[in-house]
Amino acid sequence: MKQHTLLAIVTFSLFFFAANLSAQTSKTFKVINKSGLAVTSVRLASNDTYSWGLSLNIMDKVPNDKSFDFVQKIDTGRCIYDFKFTTDDKKDYIIENVDLCTAKEIILAIPEEKPPGEKIEGDK
Repeated sequence: MKQHTLLAIVTFSLFFFAANLSAQTSKTFKVINKSGLAVTSVRLASNDTYSWGLSLNIMDKVPNDKSFDFVQKIDTGRCIYDFKFTTDDKKDYIIENVDLCTAKEIILAIPEEKPPGEKIEGDK
């Protein structure tokens, strides 16, 4: 009986491990700097965790209107990620809710600042 239980646990574990492997895929993304400034760092985090990984860019600086590629393993069960980029003037900007399962390009742009009290289309 103990052998059957052990065999069942091992079989289930192998199946679970194989299922998790098939849910991950490597994908190449193009990051395009449209911020108007040189970008010194681009980092990635799972959505809403703000646990930023290492810088994705291998260049010291990514000039405006230039791009770079990076490869990322994506868990197809968790597609939404956030990006943080730092400009040459040491300011950080966050781009939230990027669906990496469907995206091919990430555009780095500084969001427009709205005057206090002004409503922008799409605001609730």
